[in-house]
Amino acid sequence: MATISPNQDNVTILTELYYEINKFVKVFQPIFQKHLIGERRQRPFCRLSVCEIMTIPVAYQIIRGQNFKSFYKDVIW
Repeated sequence: MATISPNQDNVTILTELYYEINKFVKVFQPIFQKHLIGERRQRPFCRLSVCEIMTIPVAYQIIRGQNFKSFYKDVIW
């Protein structure tokens, strides 16, 4: 596992963090899916993967943005 420090540039942090979360999701998701109860309604379409969704709030905590809205606009976009 790579060490991610807040002193790195944002692109490096996001890339390394996404890679680590992707490895975690590949192991965890099949286990999680077995314990879910069947869903009767159709889920809305989402353009982001689970890994991308998880990466954003974790990166926000590492980078320590002013607020989430400005972090998302400045770093993610």
